[in-house]
Amino acid sequence: MTEPPRRRRIARRIASLAGAALVVFLLTPTGCYLSRAGWEEAKILAGRRKIVRLVEDAGTDQATRARLQLVLAARGFAAESIKLRTGDSFTTYSHLERDTLVLVGSGVALGIPAALLAGRLIVTFLYGLTPRDPATLLGATAILLGAATIAAALPALRAARVDPNVALRCE
Repeated sequence: MTEPPRRRRIARRIASLAGAALVVFLLTPTGCYLSRAGWEEAKILAGRRKIVRLVEDAGTDQATRARLQLVLAARGFAAESIKLRTGDSFTTYSHLERDTLVLVGSGVALGIPAALLAGRLIVTFLYGLTPRDPATLLGATAILLGAATIAAALPALRAARVDPNVALRCE
C-alpha cells in the first residue's frame, strides 16, 4: 500500500530541510569543529583493543608493553589487595595520535571568529556590551581554556601521584 501523496510531500520537505540544515551545520566553523571532534572520538572508540591481547601481541613495542603490564598489575592490585570493584575499568587501550589540547586550541581559534560573528547577530540581547567587547571575549576564552586544561590535566596528575613501585611491592 502506498502512502498518500500529501504524506510523501511532507516527508520529502522534512528530509530536504534536514539535509539543508546538515549542510549549513557542516559549513559553519562550529559545525566543522563539532564534526571533527565527533570523528576523532569515533576513531578513539574504534581503535580500542584489549590490554591483555596487546601485551601478548608480539607486534607491540617494548615500551608500550611495559606500560600496559604496569596497568594490568595496578588493576590486579586494586581488585585483589584493596578489594576495589574494577568492573571493566582499564581493560581496553586506544593509541591517541594527538594531544587533547590541540583540539581545544583549534576550538578557540575557530570559536573567537564565530563569537564575533554571532555577536553581530545577537546585539539586541547584549545589554551594556558591544558585540566585540574584548574583555568579555578574553574572559570567556580564558575560562574555557582553563576548564579544558584542568579537564585534561587532572587525570594525568592523579595517575602520576601513584608510585608504581610501591603498588607492585605491596602486591
